[in-house]
Amino acid sequence: MELKIEPPTKECLEWGRKVAIKHGIMAEILEERDRQDDKWGEQNHSPSYWFTILMEEVGEAARAVCEWDMDSYREEMIQVAAVAMAIVECHDRNKEGASDQGTL
Repeated sequence: MELKIEPPTKECLEWGRKVAIKHGIMAEILEERDRQDDKWGEQNHSPSYWFTILMEEVGEAARAVCEWDMDSYREEMIQVAAVAMAIVECHDRNKEGASDQGTL
C-alpha cells in the first residue's frame, strides 16, 4: 500500500502563516514582560494604579499614531500588551485571600 501525501491546501497554508505571525508577536510580548520584570521586579498594584500605568502606555501609542511613527506605535502596542499581561498576572497572583474592599 502506497502512502500518498497531498500538498497542503491554501487554507492550511494561510492558517500556518497566521499562527506564525501570532507566535512571533507573543514572543515579543513575553520578551517585554521579562524586561519589565528585570527592571521593576514583581509588581502588585491596585487596579486603579494599574490602569494609570496602562493608560500611560496607551497614551504613548496614541502619540506615535498622531506623529505617524508606525515603528514606535508598534513598539508601544507591544508594551501595552505586556502591561495588560502584567495586570492579569497580578490579579491571578493576588486574588487568593483578597477581600471585597478592593485589595487587589
